[in-house]
Amino acid sequence: MLSFLKDKSFIKCNRVLGIHCYQATGEDPLFHYLELTRKGSKIIVGQNESYQGSLEEFRVRLPKDIPIFLSIEGKGILHKKVTVDPSQSVIHQAMPNANADDFLESHYPGPNDTVFISIARKDQIEELISTFNEYNLPVIGLNISPFLCLNLLNLFSELPIEISTGAYRISCSEDRQYLLDFKKEVNKDSSERYFLGGEYISACFLLPYYHALTYYVPDENELRCLPVTEQQEEYNAKRVFMFSGRGMLIFLFMALMVNFFYFSKYSQQKQMLEGQVSGNGQLLKNLKSLKDELAWKEKFMIQTGIIKNSYMAYYADQIGQTLPDEITLEKMEIHPLLSKVKKQKEIELEPDKIVIDGLAGNNMVLNDWVRILKNKHWIQDVSVVNYTKEENAEAGIFSIEIKLNKEQSI
Repeated sequence: MLSFLKDKSFIKCNRVLGIHCYQATGEDPLFHYLELTRKGSKIIVGQNESYQGSLEEFRVRLPKDIPIFLSIEGKGILHKKVTVDPSQSVIHQAMPNANADDFLESHYPGPNDTVFISIARKDQIEELISTFNEYNLPVIGLNISPFLCLNLLNLFSELPIEISTGAYRISCSEDRQYLLDFKKEVNKDSSERYFLGGEYISACFLLPYYHALTYYVPDENELRCLPVTEQQEEYNAKRVFMFSGRGMLIFLFMALMVNFFYFSKYSQQKQMLEGQVSGNGQLLKNLKSLKDELAWKEKFMIQTGIIKNSYMAYYADQIGQTLPDEITLEKMEIHPLLSKVKKQKEIELEPDKIVIDGLAGNNMVLNDWVRILKNKHWIQDVSVVNYTKEENAEAGIFSIEIKLNKEQSI
């Protein structure tokens, strides 16, 4: 009911946390986190810190109850430049034998029909997200590409066209529209700083800064991951209900007051009508009994074919005219029984069906006759249920079922 509010800026939290997690083989993860605070139309950089250790130890240093935008770098994440080939997907150009369903991918445009792709295994990323969730750290945004930092160049003109993210040095074109190249930094703890919105930001905090900023300035190329999407929906729902809780209580109170007013107004009328209904109860009961009896009789007449007797006589005559000399009919059932007739139980028939038993010299003659019957416009289908012929017998015993077209008239 309130889903239309979830993307409104006034419903969003005034604090957001950007965390960058660098995972190297054989080492504890290195975390860089930065808090952004919204005050009016301004975004202010708050607490920021780097920490190397387990997530369990790191979480005690974080502010509580703040949405998290997480970027991941290091072990298990591949960055590659690919020339676009329309005949196959970008991920298969980067990893020919990869199953696309097992990976997350992020693209950034390059020069001359090239694209820079970042690839990570879903299970590895989802495992890390699950660990954050276990510690009640709501991750509502995810990023595996350092190249997205270049979007800051369109927001802050004072930034140079070559910047460092701490782990990578990346450069863009003069018009700041696409990525030219990237290289791994020898020193991932670079002390290089950038001036953004009146404040200096260290290179290692540039990626968490950008990613946290997308909470207020959404990125159209947001990376989709099921656990993150679920957390995002849950967090948005909590914010919506927190924001609208007081208004909803007032609305419900007013609705209850109006409901009580109408209840009081129509209570006496309701009691009077109930008295009239009670007085005519027996009449309604008798009417229901008569309707049930009428419905049963109509159903029985339809199933038995009483209403369509003229059709059945025509159908039987047509079947007889098509009968080959080599076939002898022994029994014809129109609307056959669905089950045996039992006392005090409604007789159940199978409408719009004819069952024929007889003798045929061979199955070829029988099949030819079946094809002739199928060409009749009033017949929906004909199937041979059984055909058996004993050794040295002149004719075989058969049984066929004819389904009639319910809507087809003579």
